[in-house]
Amino acid sequence: MSKSRKNKKYRPRDPMSVKLRAMPWEFTRIMAPLREFLDELRSEGTISLVDGRPVFVDRLYCEVYPLVPAANGFIGALEIWERRKGIDMHLTPLKQLVKRIEYDAPVTEKELDTAEDSYRVIWRAVGDMTLGETVELARDFDIQINLERVVA
Repeated sequence: MSKSRKNKKYRPRDPMSVKLRAMPWEFTRIMAPLREFLDELRSEGTISLVDGRPVFVDRLYCEVYPLVPAANGFIGALEIWERRKGIDMHLTPLKQLVKRIEYDAPVTEKELDTAEDSYRVIWRAVGDMTLGETVELARDFDIQINLERVVA
């Protein structure tokens, strides 16, 4: 007869500690609108418009967002993340691209290339975030926006 073996007690992993890279549905939900925007600009040389305003078309969830505020919000949240982690995510080229679109200025190939480089750095950094960190970041960014509204 063999000895009975005592099994370890099952301890579920905290889902908030899982990195986004391990959850492709969440990772895609966060990064897809920006990727599709850059792809559309690169392949077609245009961006989607609704009522004459540039928009993100989130094909994953069939939602349409105003491009400039949505991109600035995404970049603003990532700026908080940069400060917290002490990393450089090279957000400047992406911010400049959004500004050019906001003011209806032409976008050159070089500007698009540097924005693509910025996207790759962002992609790696966001993939290393945990779900809990993204929830906390979204909450903190929401607090920042509301404080700015109160002050203004």
